[in-house]
Amino acid sequence: MGGFTLLEVIFAIAIFAVGILGLALLMTVATKGTTHSRYMNMAAAMANEKLEDLNRVSLSDPAVTLPTGSTSVGDLTKDVTATPVSGDGQIYYFDNVQSSAANGSVTEIRNGVDQNGADCLEIFQYTPTNSTPVSDSCTSTTAPSASGDTIVFHRRWMIESPVSINGVSVTGARRITVQVTLSTETAGPAVTFQMSTIRS
Repeated sequence: MGGFTLLEVIFAIAIFAVGILGLALLMTVATKGTTHSRYMNMAAAMANEKLEDLNRVSLSDPAVTLPTGSTSVGDLTKDVTATPVSGDGQIYYFDNVQSSAANGSVTEIRNGVDQNGADCLEIFQYTPTNSTPVSDSCTSTTAPSASGDTIVFHRRWMIESPVSINGVSVTGARRITVQVTLSTETAGPAVTFQMSTIRS
């Protein structure tokens, strides 16, 4: 009974190498899929959070009121500001949310107007141990610096009225749509999530 020939050993090593490379590729694809799913879940939570914020305000609040003669305000493809019906300051239909993986903090950065009518940033910072904002001010004009582990999402929203439901126009109802896009990750498929609600 003879042993293995050199040619048989080479073939066995080649088959083993192909199997190991396939396993490595499978692990890479699985890791990317898990990461993408995590970011989509975060985007969905941020869209839902913005919809809840806009649902809390009165229908007469400038943040959800359309300018006279308009059927929509805001945009999902570009950053938009508008003069509210009352004419005070500007309404911003976009913001950024930064999430730090290292300490679990979340920083929400909204454009706003200070007491003197000048543009500024409202910065809401949350930590894992404190669900109320650590800071909430409109005194800064620059966003806090993002560390290397920070994930940044950009949110845009629009408001439409009248709303068509099953082909029937519903006067007095408003559709609010929020779109959240991951702006810091470039590897893998794009992360964009959109959600709508109707208020009447």
